[in-house]
Amino acid sequence: MGVQATSKVRTSSAKRHGMMHAAVVWIEIPTKDVPGSARFYERVFGWSVFADDNTPGYERFLDRSGHMAGAFTLQGEPAGARGVRVVIQVDDLRNTLERVLREGGRVVAEPSIEPMGSGLWASFEDPAGNVLSIYGGPDRL
Repeated sequence: MGVQATSKVRTSSAKRHGMMHAAVVWIEIPTKDVPGSARFYERVFGWSVFADDNTPGYERFLDRSGHMAGAFTLQGEPAGARGVRVVIQVDDLRNTLERVLREGGRVVAEPSIEPMGSGLWASFEDPAGNVLSIYGGPDRL
């Protein structure tokens, strides 16, 4: 007899309260070196980075989809592995890790099959000390 996996979908608070969207729309990446962090993410992920003329020590970035994604900021401390984990989807996980290393980051979790088995997952620490993860579609180890 086979066992079929099921999951219950709960009605979100946003839906119950009539909100149209509940997507994550902004992240701030703390750093002691805003230009250095901006350069790192621009080179590794191809994000567009631009200065915020209204806020010194704050550079905004657009992800590759062109949406406003967030900013590098002097406010706050890099969270390391203690904070919220941001996962960035990439086309080529191994190539992205090579760019992370080339640009001064370090790999903190080698590529492995993500828990649901749908692709590869790895984590890195940026030069400022923030730990983020990357996810790539189906691949072999």
